[in-house]
Amino acid sequence: EQALKEAEAITEVKEEEFFKGIPYIAKDNISTKGLETTASSKILEGYVPIFDAEVITRLKNAGAILIAKSTLDELAMGGTGTSGHKGVTTNPYNPEHLIGGSSCGSAAAVAAGIVPFALDSVRKPASFAGLVGIKPSWGRISRLGLFPFATSMDAIGYFTRNVYDSAKVLELLAGYDEKDMSSSKKEVENYSHFEKDTS
Repeated sequence: EQALKEAEAITEVKEEEFFKGIPYIAKDNISTKGLETTASSKILEGYVPIFDAEVITRLKNAGAILIAKSTLDELAMGGTGTSGHKGVTTNPYNPEHLIGGSSCGSAAAVAAGIVPFALDSVRKPASFAGLVGIKPSWGRISRLGLFPFATSMDAIGYFTRNVYDSAKVLELLAGYDEKDMSSSKKEVENYSHFEKDTS
């Protein structure tokens, strides 16, 4: 209902507002204010965060619309997509095959064409689903609001269906966050306009 209200409120989209009105999905271990966030675990059933993760804030500010939270292996501990408390997530190209984990729900949603991108931790499901998966360098994207698993390795990544969309998402999400002490201060580059050096 909230997503529909946000979409209905959009009356004009300017050329530079690339994300305005675009639907997306966030893995259910990324904090969303006012929305249940369980990391696919019964132990967290009913937990409703009081703040948004930094990536959610940046997407909201850009006008993107969160339409769902996606399932994962319980507490992000797994690689199959079979241990989340809401059931098994399979590959939309062939339900007899796994989509991989822990990022199963987000990968399945993008592969099925439900959304053009989804926040997640990526890697194996990107290859299982034929998607572009970005796992950024540590600290490139703020981890504020990500349920911790292994802080020396944790990163928020995402899936898209093409490289250009991946570059645009990185331009939006990358950059320093003073609320995350591991956040990189490196300048955010214009990733979507890189040109091949032919010299």
